[in-house]
Amino acid sequence: MHYALLIGYGASAVNPYLAIESLQEQVHRGLLPDGMAFDEALKHYKKAINKGLLKVFLEDGHLDAAELSRRADFRSHRPQSGLVDKYFTGTPSRIGGVGLDVLALEAKMKHDLAFEKNQ
Repeated sequence: MHYALLIGYGASAVNPYLAIESLQEQVHRGLLPDGMAFDEALKHYKKAINKGLLKVFLEDGHLDAAELSRRADFRSHRPQSGLVDKYFTGTPSRIGGVGLDVLALEAKMKHDLAFEKNQ
């Protein structure tokens, strides 16, 4: 979904260097299941991205990434309209919701939870 959103908002390419570096680090630290090698982890990552994009394309009736970018008919269902106006210009928002403070708190909670298990 993250890739689909980036494409939909106009990215012509997505470079997953941080995700790939994270996979390498997880392999190096032995954090992947059953001692999974980097090549296998990368294969799984690519498969997940492809399946995710295909799911978005099929569910929304898009034919490909170019059409997704041209249509860009995303709707915001959660953030405050001021947040949407500032960071996602042109995206319709039908309801109010959270601001940057709540989004930052949720991101920190997810980060803390993810790294709590690895320490």
